[in-house]
Amino acid sequence: MQRKDPPPAYYDTFPDNWREFIDKLIIDHPNHRNNELSIRLLRQNIKSKLEAEVYAAMLDGCSATAILESRRLFNIFDYIYKNDIWPFFGMGASHCDASLSDLGPFPDISIIEGSLNVAKQYEIILDELNRVRRSIRAETREFIYTGTWRSLDIWSSGEKELPAEDMFAKTIGLMRSIKVFNTLYEYSKSNNPLSGYFIRISSLKPDTIILPHFGITNTRVRIQIPLIIPDGELFIYCHNQKRSYEYGTPIILNDSYIHGVKNQADGDRVILLADLPHPSASLDQLKDFRDG
Repeated sequence: MQRKDPPPAYYDTFPDNWREFIDKLIIDHPNHRNNELSIRLLRQNIKSKLEAEVYAAMLDGCSATAILESRRLFNIFDYIYKNDIWPFFGMGASHCDASLSDLGPFPDISIIEGSLNVAKQYEIILDELNRVRRSIRAETREFIYTGTWRSLDIWSSGEKELPAEDMFAKTIGLMRSIKVFNTLYEYSKSNNPLSGYFIRISSLKPDTIILPHFGITNTRVRIQIPLIIPDGELFIYCHNQKRSYEYGTPIILNDSYIHGVKNQADGDRVILLADLPHPSASLDQLKDFRDG
């Protein structure tokens, strides 16, 4: 099913007197500097407004890489940063561990050892996908897009085994050559696994836009491995940077910054997508996100 319109929240921007609005939210959450629940609630109230503000700027003609050139947007981001709502300028994840380095919007692929080797063997993944491609019928559970976005989960850290896992045995094997994923994979077999990490096939039809949005935590990074790259306008952006897809080259995304995708190309964009722990995060920090 093609989604024609963004969710109503994307039209709910900050009022003109946005400082007063944010100040009132801060007053309503007086313990936000030392209470995790309070700060998460405060961030959630601001996060959706920020996403709407970025979307409004884009509708007005602002390019994905010029978001922070909007004086209004820059001032809002600066204000919430200076009021200790987020520890890093431009970050918008509800859960944010200030002790972890922010890595930037698109971290260098070297932070995920083994990711380049997996990306160079994308044809192995594509071969397994081609055997079951007709099974990718499910619309994504996300609501942050217009157009047609479908996905197939093939592995999840919080579940013992997904139905598609056996069909992607070689893909799982390749991913296990990434040290940080293999550690996560082994830990998922325990009686107290970490939830929220997965491997997924993601397919965007032409004329599909993933709307600007923030991820949920800075304790993870997201790896994207291109499987099918159509000709035409296709890119992913994060914060004030933009990337194109290249076969054999992974994209590492820090989705705690505002990000989105535009596919105005002549075919489907298909990638393997996986969420992995932040390379510097301890097990206790990952559990803090899970249990918070």
